Order: sequence, then C-alpha cells, then structure tokens
Amino acid sequence: MSTEHREFTGYITKYSLTQGIQQKTLRTSDEKYATEVNSGIFGFFGRIGRDCFETHEAALHYAESRRKAKISSLKKQIAKLEKLTFA
Repeated sequence: MSTEHREFTGYITKYSLTQGIQQKTLRTSDEKYATEVNSGIFGFFGRIGRDCFETHEAALHYAESRRKAKISSLKKQIAKLEKLTFA
C-alpha cells in the first residue's frame, strides 16, 4: 500500500503565544497530521487544524482565540492570587 505525500505551505500555530505564527513547508500523508519538510529529527509534527493550518487567515483566527483564552486564564489566576491571604 503506497501513501502519497502532499507538500504545502503551512502556518504553524503550536508555538504562536511564544514564537508567533511560523510559515513552513509541511508534508502530510493522511490529511490529519503534518511534519516539517527537511527539518531533521527535531522538526515540527502536529495536527492540521489545531497545530498548523493551510491558510494564514485560519492560523490568525486560531492564534487570536488562543491568545484570548490565555488572557482569560491569567485573569482568573491573578484574581485567585489577590484573594490569597497568609495567616
């Protein structure tokens, strides 16, 4: 059984909150997961539609939703710390 690999320009959002959105050449064979082309053993591996996207617009939308979720989480954490008292 042969699997055909498809290469495409992808936008990696896995590290978007720390490194920004990265544009890389990615390869997929099953349309679920993608790997970075010519990356060696430490390259990117992630799920399409969560860790990487085929369009820049979709990557921006996802990264923005992750940013808002992180801000909300941090606000809750700050509120919890502000209520904290030591006896």
